[in-house]
Amino acid sequence: MTDNKANIELTATDSKLINVLSRAEGRIKQYGGKALAVFSRVNKSVMQNYEKLGALEKIGIGFGVFEMGKDMLEFDGVLRKIGRTSGATGAEMAGLRQQIMGLIDPATGIPLTKGQFAEMAKAMNDTGISMNTIKSVLPQVGKGAVASGTDVKIYAETIGELMDKYKVAASDLPALQEQLNAAMKM
Repeated sequence: MTDNKANIELTATDSKLINVLSRAEGRIKQYGGKALAVFSRVNKSVMQNYEKLGALEKIGIGFGVFEMGKDMLEFDGVLRKIGRTSGATGAEMAGLRQQIMGLIDPATGIPLTKGQFAEMAKAMNDTGISMNTIKSVLPQVGKGAVASGTDVKIYAETIGELMDKYKVAASDLPALQEQLNAAMKM
């Protein structure tokens, strides 16, 4: 071959793939330009301020960004595990995610992270509690875990086991928690 180009025969599948990629390329060009322009403006502003920072401040920012990303990946990983073991639908899992994100609002008065709420939901799921019950009791279990002063995962697991074993309804959870918290403080 004198022009260094390979001769390739296209199959019907290859042609379909090329068409899909061409359409995708068009969409990327259409929307990507707008996103790139916004990103460029934000990036320029960040870099102007970033250059004014010292080395330790830059390390701190990098560590903070890393931790935020790591936290979100761990949170998503726990939710995926719950989804796989509970048999919950995508809509139910989206509802759980949304509920947890609402619970971490400081206005709720429950000083727990999204990771802690996810771990509590997983612990209760692992004891056989249904997704609907988990969603209905998660705020109350979070408050009880904080009040008890124990590890939130262990607390949620204990509540889940007691609810499952003694068939405790969600409406009876406050009485169960009161007894459990009193026993834990002895």
